Amino acid sequence: MINGRVGLIMKKKRFNNEIGSVMVLVTVALIVLVGFGALAVDGGSLYLTKSKLQNTVDAAALAGAQDLPQDTSTAISTAISYANNNKPSGTTIDTPEIMDGSRAIKVTAHKNVSLGLAKIFGSSLGEVSATATARVDPFSKGSGVLPFGVTENVFRDEDGNIETGDVEIKFGSHGDPEEYWEELANGHSWRGPLRLETKDGGTNGANRYYDNIVNGCGEILWIGKVVPIEPGNMSGKTRMGVNDFLDEYDPPYGLIPIVEPIYLEEDDPQYGNAEIDQHNLRIAEFAIFEILGVAGNGNQSIVTGRFVTSVVAGIGEPINEDGDDDGGEYSAYVARLVE
Repeated sequence: MINGRVGLIMKKKRFNNEIGSVMVLVTVALIVLVGFGALAVDGGSLYLTKSKLQNTVDAAALAGAQDLPQDTSTAISTAISYANNNKPSGTTIDTPEIMDGSRAIKVTAHKNVSLGLAKIFGSSLGEVSATATARVDPFSKGSGVLPFGVTENVFRDEDGNIETGDVEIKFGSHGDPEEYWEELANGHSWRGPLRLETKDGGTNGANRYYDNIVNGCGEILWIGKVVPIEPGNMSGKTRMGVNDFLDEYDPPYGLIPIVEPIYLEEDDPQYGNAEIDQHNLRIAEFAIFEILGVAGNGNQSIVTGRFVTSVVAGIGEPINEDGDDDGGEYSAYVARLVE
């Protein structure tokens, strides 16, 4: 009888120990579950906030970059305004930082997020931050270019300084062709029409030239590409195209290629004794031109305007490994996120 009581007591103790072990395991499991819950709920909230902040600073940096590299003050104020108008409630925007010799702008935002289940572990707030840097680089590749090509000396004076006044990017007859090409080979300026492909590819000749003035070309162009010269003066289509361009766009900014002659390394039978290719030019750079108007008729059809700095859509890349470029004061730039 006594032995039976002892066995019963031992069984109760073992049962109680098992209950205690189970309670410990349940407690640990609950803590783990709560931890995963906090990670899921609060982690999701932090991730969503981070995403919203990143979208805000990305857009603000790109908006501010539209005024670089010329106007850094406007770039900063534009970025701040854009960020404040689009930020999540309770977000703090740091003063944007101008970098890389006025070629880049950095925007940073912060926000404290109230946590839910994580409060159990002593954390009531989580700080989230996001940073974006947008940089402008010279336009190096893209389409939408106007069919006017000019050599760099068209918009530089005798001392090499940029002409701030009106310049001619296309005029009529170049006079005696043979004499003109000889002058071009010796550094004379060139300004005239280029034969580029249209966006729809459905026209040719004079109509193609007109379409490219009004709509920009559909052909992808890049620095170093060889482009053909459009034969003829194209006086009538120049006048029609420029006038329609002025009616369509405000401001009337157009992207044009800066070209350079192609010097022949050896005599070519098709050019006789010419020093340069008389049918093609090479793209050296791109620039933005504000078209002011077209005047004259026939061989005296002249397009005038001025070079300006602006940001356009396309591909922009630093020209050398140091991240610098050789663009002039009147260059076409592309804004892109680099961080």
